[in-house]
Amino acid sequence: MKCNSCGATVADTAKFCEYCGTKLTVPIAEPVAEPITEPVIVQDVEPVIEPVSEPVPEPAAETVPVAVVEASIPVDTGTAAIPAEQEEIPSVKAEMIPKRPNAAVLAGRSGIFAAANVLFTINTVLTVLFSVGGLLLGAGGAVAAVAALSEYFGVDISGVIELLTGDTVVIALLIAIGVVILANIPSILLNIGLCSTRSACKKSNGENIRPTGLKLIRFVTVVGIVLVFLVLAAALCASGFFIIGDPSTRAIGITAITLTAITVIIFAFCYAKIMSTLNNAIHTAEGRCEKKASTFLGILCIIVAVFSLVNIIACLALIFYAVTLFKYNAIINSRNAD
Repeated sequence: MKCNSCGATVADTAKFCEYCGTKLTVPIAEPVAEPITEPVIVQDVEPVIEPVSEPVPEPAAETVPVAVVEASIPVDTGTAAIPAEQEEIPSVKAEMIPKRPNAAVLAGRSGIFAAANVLFTINTVLTVLFSVGGLLLGAGGAVAAVAALSEYFGVDISGVIELLTGDTVVIALLIAIGVVILANIPSILLNIGLCSTRSACKKSNGENIRPTGLKLIRFVTVVGIVLVFLVLAAALCASGFFIIGDPSTRAIGITAITLTAITVIIFAFCYAKIMSTLNNAIHTAEGRCEKKASTFLGILCIIVAVFSLVNIIACLALIFYAVTLFKYNAIINSRNAD
């Protein structure tokens, strides 16, 4: 900085000139004027649209199955390589392998079960026809016997014959026929249930079935259990009257109660086996789990068949049903062994 008085050069921080002693004043810097810029007027310019060229599709690469790619790429896992067959997709593998029918379906498809159903149907129809026919023949035989006796003794009983062939007797006969048919309804329903089960098993292509026929059989069995035990309860009550009454009949009452109690135990055991077998067959048919039938039930069918030799059709039907039960158990045993 220069002194304004003598013109000597002094330091910029000095307040007095070291040569002439004049007080120094610091010059004030003038502000620098900023350059004035004119606004730029932008004119509207139409945009230039360049044509867009469509991408040329590249040739599709040849797809390779996942299992093959994974099998071809070596992976160092520190263990032995996994075969390609074990790395197949589960859904594809499930479609390639057909579903195996359950034991109930296989047993229901067998020719032995079909033969048993045919024999049981024939036996049911013949039982109804013989029952109705026997009732009609019995009524006709009664009228013929009365006419023969009247002719032998020379007694005019035309009025009695007219009474026996009148409308009242005909109505009573129709009622009796209806009762006979009603008594055979359980057998008819059982036959329907067995044939329905056979049809469902025959139509199955490996999938599970709806055991409507088996459930119908179970319902009929439950109703039969209730009726049988009601009859046995009535027999027990009647036996009690013999014990309470005359002392001479007390022995008869005790014997009757003992026999009835034994019968109740036997029927309870048999029906328990029947119900367990039906429930197991229903669960197997629905695909929930495969459970075996009661071997005792198959043996019981054979025992009843032996005592039914007079009715050869019913005898053969029972034997075929027993064989079907044994086959059903054999299928489950073979699968458990696998």
